[in-house]
Amino acid sequence: MEQTLEVSRIKEYGYDTVPIANALVGKLDALDDLWKQFLAQSEEVKSRHVFVNGAGYEAKGPLSRDYKENFHVKLGYTLPSGHTELDARFVEMSKRIINYSIPAVRLVMDAINQQTGFDLGPMVFDSMDQWVLRALWYPAREIDLTKSAVVAEEHLDKGITLHLRESDSGFELFWRGKWIAVPHQKGRGIFYAGLLGQLYTECTMTAVLHRGVFNETTQYLGRRAFVLFIDFGKLKYYKAKWGTTHEAFPSCSNYDMGPDEFAKYFTEVALATD
Repeated sequence: MEQTLEVSRIKEYGYDTVPIANALVGKLDALDDLWKQFLAQSEEVKSRHVFVNGAGYEAKGPLSRDYKENFHVKLGYTLPSGHTELDARFVEMSKRIINYSIPAVRLVMDAINQQTGFDLGPMVFDSMDQWVLRALWYPAREIDLTKSAVVAEEHLDKGITLHLRESDSGFELFWRGKWIAVPHQKGRGIFYAGLLGQLYTECTMTAVLHRGVFNETTQYLGRRAFVLFIDFGKLKYYKAKWGTTHEAFPSCSNYDMGPDEFAKYFTEVALATD
């Protein structure tokens, strides 16, 4: 697989893209079909996959500002009793995709190491039990796009993130003082840093604020996405609750921090205690 990720582009645009293998593209097509079938099941069936320890099914209702359904799969996720055959196929395919993503993740790690000298690979691959493949569904709903098209609230991620597939446009980053639409191309993964990515590269990369929006098509059809969240570094942990990171760094203050100042927001706490 040709190395195309450039840290210089991440510094310039807040993200870069990487090629993903044709075999992985095919698996994502299959998972997309399974995800649509899973979503069509009853709430009773879906809710058997209780969300615990960062894995399982999670739904936020129409009154939530983050109205969506999502399923988080880790390699060690165990199916609950009473699961359907479809559930088993969906989870198994999700685990396969995590493994099929390894070459793309290795490409990213090698590029960062070669271009910056920060060798994150050992930490990242030693933490594969913490990687999460997240299937997302933002249900169709008619909204006034002239007032606000936001359907996924702005936030920062924990580690590093690879968007593997988007059913339509709608992913945006906050960069250089404005929201930037990030186009998704089939066969390319969108890579950007979260908080640990910024921490462990000593602010060479920036944890970038991002959100999801609807357009004139997705407000009627809905939007699906598959995202690989890569957490790593078992001892460095953020002091505040992850969900309030945009409040902890008002006006994206982390964008301009040096490594010593940024490191003050982290503490030596084992990952398992979160």
